[in-house]
Amino acid sequence: MSGNYCAFCGVSTRDVFWPDDPNFYEGDRNAPYNTDFASPESCNWVGDVRVLGRAFLTGPAKADYTIYFRAPEGEAFPPNGETLIATYTEDLGEVMAFPFHYDCFDQFRIVLSPKVVDLDVLYETFKSVSKGNYMTSLKLDYGAAKECMGQFWAEQLGIEDLVTSPSSSSDLIEHYHSLIKNTPHTEEPSSRIETGVNDASDPFYKFSPEIILHIADFLDTPSVFRWRKSSRPVARLALEKGFWKSRIYRDMPWLYDFPVDDDTSSSDTNWRSVYEKLDLVSSRSQKIARQAREIAREKENERPKRGRQRQYNCGLVVRDWSDMNLALTNRRRIWGILEQVLDLYFPHEAKSHAT
Repeated sequence: MSGNYCAFCGVSTRDVFWPDDPNFYEGDRNAPYNTDFASPESCNWVGDVRVLGRAFLTGPAKADYTIYFRAPEGEAFPPNGETLIATYTEDLGEVMAFPFHYDCFDQFRIVLSPKVVDLDVLYETFKSVSKGNYMTSLKLDYGAAKECMGQFWAEQLGIEDLVTSPSSSSDLIEHYHSLIKNTPHTEEPSSRIETGVNDASDPFYKFSPEIILHIADFLDTPSVFRWRKSSRPVARLALEKGFWKSRIYRDMPWLYDFPVDDDTSSSDTNWRSVYEKLDLVSSRSQKIARQAREIAREKENERPKRGRQRQYNCGLVVRDWSDMNLALTNRRRIWGILEQVLDLYFPHEAKSHAT
């Protein structure tokens, strides 16, 4: 697959070809991705691309070759009515333009809401991190996708999350409901106080439960855990379900479509467990870490093999996605990139409003 990448997510902007497609390369004997977790239909979004230029945003555009995109038959691109447009370059009189998936742009609109995307500001934002002429991406950290970005996009088994749409869907909503329903209704485990904690010197004995909870609202969740381990009065304070429900949106804003107030949840739903499950099914880094431990155990028990063995990038490819949600995994990665974009976007927005 040609190496021209989405400005937002870093994944290829070219259609994915499968064995039954006439454009499928004959040298590829197998499907480009694991068909248990990806399909032609689930990858359609990758080829649904728009191109942003100065003072214009195109309609649907199809990757043609190298840095170029072609307009649909019978249509043309602004501003000059051309049917072919170059991206990531302004050499030879070309207007610098940036391709992105429509679904990724939609995620950016959600991140930015309630504000409306200013396309001129977004254009200047992208241009500020351009790598120069004839490049294929921006100077952003694209996470796992950067391992696949080269002259050609490296299609391979184990990266199915990268080609899964981050958009909300009925399947995703059903996954949420199933996760809530299958969460055990257990009490929150008590916090274990670290040894050496001096109760007499603990200033939080003087604080009411209301004040402690108010302080907790200003801390991220790992800090709350550390606080509870170091202070007995804080550890004794039960974190009610409302605390964990609120943390879902606070700590994982990419779960904007999670039905936290849905009537299907029970009054005794363990929201801490729901929170932890949502974190696990969307965290690629945690999955890779679990996989590394599994591989280490397997190597301890297996006999040495003769001959040259096929090598896998175990820091990138995932052997089994069955305990993950690919849409959430990719959305979480993309939102991490969108945070980088926002850090650049807001100063450009302020500058544009000041002039």
